[in-house]
Amino acid sequence: MRKGLLVRLLVDHVTIPAGTTGEIKEVSLCESRWCFIVSWDQYVEKPVFRHGTRIVQPGSKSLRLTEDDLQKFEAITQEERAAVAAAFDALHAKKKPARLSPGNVTQLPLPLGQAEMFRNGVWSAE
Repeated sequence: MRKGLLVRLLVDHVTIPAGTTGEIKEVSLCESRWCFIVSWDQYVEKPVFRHGTRIVQPGSKSLRLTEDDLQKFEAITQEERAAVAAAFDALHAKKKPARLSPGNVTQLPLPLGQAEMFRNGVWSAE
């Protein structure tokens, strides 16, 4: 374990789903035990109490773990990290709403009262 190592989580951990990637930001000794901090890449947070999910942005969350947690990780390459990021982006890309063009819209006739007319986008009385 070293600073800068890229890792993938093999099992769910708290609200972080298995498969999430990240980078080791710090390795240190904490109360006579080795510990390390992982800065996570983008992931969809798992709800704890069945509330809605949300996308957690890269680097916005990190977690201090101990040597007991090492078996939950595997080392990965930059290419593997990039592939996971591309797959995540493709899956969660915001879709643009469909836009209607004037050519494919059928205009409905407006109901006209006795003296009301619709001209140039405004109602007017004659």
